Amino acid sequence: MPTAIITGANSGIANAFARLLIEEGWDVHAADVETGAALQSLQCRLHVLDVRSPDSISAFAAQLADKPVDVLLNVAGVMYPYEQDRLDTVSAAALEKVFQVNTFGPLLLTQALLPNLLARAGSVIGIVSSRVGSIGDNSSGGSYSYRASKAAVNSIGKSMAIDLKEKGIVVSLLHPGFVKTNLNPGSEPHPESVEPEEAAGKLWKVMMSKSIEDTGKFWHREGYELPCAKEEYGIYKAAVRPETEDYVANGRIASEDAGYDGAVVRRPRSVSLDVGQRSRILPKVAWTKPALIEEA
Repeated sequence: MPTAIITGANSGIANAFARLLIEEGWDVHAADVETGAALQSLQCRLHVLDVRSPDSISAFAAQLADKPVDVLLNVAGVMYPYEQDRLDTVSAAALEKVFQVNTFGPLLLTQALLPNLLARAGSVIGIVSSRVGSIGDNSSGGSYSYRASKAAVNSIGKSMAIDLKEKGIVVSLLHPGFVKTNLNPGSEPHPESVEPEEAAGKLWKVMMSKSIEDTGKFWHREGYELPCAKEEYGIYKAAVRPETEDYVANGRIASEDAGYDGAVVRRPRSVSLDVGQRSRILPKVAWTKPALIEEA
């Protein structure tokens, strides 16, 4: 019987993960700092675990002893209400708490359970992150502690993937999308929110379909890859072909991010071309990526 560790299992997506894996016949170890009714209702092994506490993590690892672990799902997460997480309101206390749970917790728990994961060939580590942790996808600002904690855990997950690839452990960063949970109490549910069971089911299928060649990537619950840090950038000499006429732009492409001569070009958004003394915005420029001169 395969073994799975799930953190944050007293509510939300983690609780749904636990129920799903119990139904599939896994040996589930469900852990949370709170031992509420949702956790107690799970027909599996239950643990009190505070991922903010190194002592609690060590005690949890000691309970597992040398038991091989097939899957570690780092799901536990916290966030402050938006009004308390703005530029003018975020506090050191909020930053510390959110980073302890969302960022340090997955790293230190994975570190403590590494012998258990290495004891099982082809083990998997899942880190439930968020798209708000993508620097390239940040178009709304705010949510300073939560957004930064998810950007940091994405970086940690990528480093884990590199360090563990030769050991055969697959690391997946997972974005659940909008989900109806109590992560942000008092907030209005997004109209596109799904139930935790749907999010957990889709993320599970995505994660378990990935091979070692996919390790370190960031996945949406619908199965497509997300950028961890930024969109694809590069310094190019490029030929751009609008629908009606051709322009050859040897380093004369400008984007929203840079000017001319070796400009950083972002695709597939609009490209600004400087043609002689005038600039034109071509809203739907179709172009193929030319030879990369240098990574930006």
